[in-house]
Amino acid sequence: YPVDYDLGVGVLLYTLFLPNVMNGLYRVGGILNPLWSIGVEEQFYLVWPILLMAAGEKRARLVAQWLIVIAPLLRVFTFYATPGLRPSITAMFHLRADALMIGSWAALESLRPDSRVLAFLRRPGVALGGALYCLLLAAVVRRLQLVQVAFGYTIEAGAACSVLLWAVENPRTLAGRVLNWAPLVRLGVVSYSLYLWQQLWLSHEAVTAAWMVPLLICGAVLCAELSYRFVELPMLRFRRSCEPGVPVTAP
Repeated sequence: YPVDYDLGVGVLLYTLFLPNVMNGLYRVGGILNPLWSIGVEEQFYLVWPILLMAAGEKRARLVAQWLIVIAPLLRVFTFYATPGLRPSITAMFHLRADALMIGSWAALESLRPDSRVLAFLRRPGVALGGALYCLLLAAVVRRLQLVQVAFGYTIEAGAACSVLLWAVENPRTLAGRVLNWAPLVRLGVVSYSLYLWQQLWLSHEAVTAAWMVPLLICGAVLCAELSYRFVELPMLRFRRSCEPGVPVTAP
């Protein structure tokens, strides 16, 4: 990785929603580091709606299934063919498409009320297994680099999908009530802003004194709330104002 990079190239890549490519080509750290995942999201938002409209529900579901299979193969190929890009495997859209496609496939599959696959994923035992994998086993698998690259990310996404499907269908259970607890719901609302602002407050190369940690967390949450109120909400209202027949209300 070259440490220095051309500023003009950097501005161009960030403007085109390609910060993940920037991270793959150069060492970009500091407060800009979290933007790689935002780049992956934006690329998905640009590509998937167009594909969905062009291909239709049935073909788009088939495309999603194929991408779930192809993305792990591409990761393994990249792992062996370009060793220098191994640290960036997780940051490239085409190498993380399986996680995005699992959610997209589940959304399309939910339009079929008789889906046996979704019925299986909603089973309490399957969802419990998915939760245990995400909480316990995923940390172990992540240490097995090739195993994680080959199918670890896919299993994580599938496990999370199972948990979410079960939770949506069972909101009155203890787990459902916890997930619908007002503070957690609010945390989810501002999570986009919090993801960005936490880097400024919580990412430090030097050791931080323990007494400062609560203050740093409060600072990150406060900035996230302000960012949501004065940046996200106005943009959400603007988007709704462009949609005919949609009332302009805050979420």
